[in-house]
Order: sequence, then structure tokens, then C-alpha cells
Amino acid sequence: MMLLNRVFVFYAIVFGFFSAYAKDQSVGLDIVATYKNKQITERQLLDFYDLWSRKASDTQMKPFFDLPKEWRQHIIREYVKSLVLEDAAKESKIEKSPEYKKAFDTYSKMFLMEFFLDKKVNECVTDAVVENEYNSFVKNLKEKGEAKIIVLRFPTKLDASAFLQKIKAGGKFNDMVKALPEGSKFADDARYFRPGDLNSELENVIFSLNVGECSGVTHIGSEFFLVKIIDKRQVADIPSLGQVGLALRNKLKAREGEQVVDSLMKQAQVRIFVR
Repeated sequence: MMLLNRVFVFYAIVFGFFSAYAKDQSVGLDIVATYKNKQITERQLLDFYDLWSRKASDTQMKPFFDLPKEWRQHIIREYVKSLVLEDAAKESKIEKSPEYKKAFDTYSKMFLMEFFLDKKVNECVTDAVVENEYNSFVKNLKEKGEAKIIVLRFPTKLDASAFLQKIKAGGKFNDMVKALPEGSKFADDARYFRPGDLNSELENVIFSLNVGECSGVTHIGSEFFLVKIIDKRQVADIPSLGQVGLALRNKLKAREGEQVVDSLMKQAQVRIFVR
């Protein structure tokens, strides 16, 4: 899915360039850049920025003209750079090479799959669905609050159980953590974690414990975890739908995408044989 997403973003931006290039450069629109004998208008740039900002970030981006001057200059330069590169690629006739045709065929198929999946997902993830998800998100924040935690990761259940037994025998947690191999801390107490920040199985453990308590061994995937609660508190700053709506929408789309693929796999009666 990650590869398909990257391909989709690539194609979306490329197609955005083409559409911006083809727009009528109407008299009266300010020129933001030129190269060779071509002019780039505000309208073209804003179309590009709108497309780029929707694909590049989970957070709501500021309007283009509200960005700092150096950011606007950077975006304009990147847009012009892409157009110049596009022209150079066309002039090279590289699209006639067998290597290009093979790569284009591969990426076209991947784009087709991503476009199909994105369309199916968007039909399900409506504004109303996102709003319902936001309401559930806010309810969770109010009911569960946020927690400062330490999450330790172990390669085997035996390692996790041995650590837990030492804690129960009176071992000092912080001293024992320092003795663990580098990378054992999956999450530390540098900040507070909220519902939705971590794996749902870990969160079920975190928000079922009281301050000072240490969990039992939790098995997730191929790894084993222990959780210690350092502090808990109510959430003081509930984010607005405008602040988290895009992130929630992307989360819902990812979940819906997996369900669509799972459904298609079942309909196809897939059977996999491993020898």
C-alpha cells in the first residue's frame, strides 16, 4: 500500500503539472515566474499548491499567500524546476526507449489499481463518516485522557517475563531499564500519549492501568511488551475538526482500503500453497 500511495502521489502531481500547464493563461493574472518564453501564473501555481498540499500532509495547510515569503519562493522554485525537468525529458525522446515503455506500463498498472481503490474508498469515507469519527475521537479523549508512559519491547516472552519477575521481586524499574539493550524503549515518558497515538492493543493496556502500575506481558505481532504508567491527566486542549479532520480521514481511508482489498480477495477465492 505504501508503494502504491507513493506512485499515486507521483502521478497526481505529474498530472497536476500537465493540467496547470494546459490552463488558459488569462490576461490579468499575475505572473509569478518565467522560464524561456513561458509564463507561470498565480492560477497555475495555486492549482499545483492545492494538489500538493492535499497529498503531502495529514494536517490542514495554510493558504499559499499566508505562507512566509521564503516558503512561497521555495514552492514556486520547485514548481518551475519540475516544469523545466518535464521539458528536458520530452526533448530527450526518452519516452521512446524500451526501458521507459516498460517502466511506464508498470507504473500505469499500479496507478490504475490505486485510482480504483481510492475511488472505492472515497465513496465510503464521506464527510459525515469523518465527523462521526471525530466525535468518537473527542469522546475517547474526554473519557480516557492522556498518559505519560514507558513501553518496553522484548524479542521473546521469556525476556519480558524475566524482567517482570525482577520488578515483582523488588527491582528498581528505572535502573533495570537503563541496563536493557539499546532500542528496548518503544515509547518513553518524554511526552503524553493520547488515544489514537499508538497501537490499539497497547492502548487498551495503557488506559486500563492506574498510575504507577506495570502491565503483564503483552504479545503484539512477533514482539512482547511491558507498559508502566508514569502519569495520567485530563486533556485540556481538545483539537477541532479542522485541525485533525484530514488525519482522521486518511486513517479511515487506510482502514477502508484494507477492507476493500480483503473483500476482493475473498470474492476471488484465493488459495495460496506454500511448499
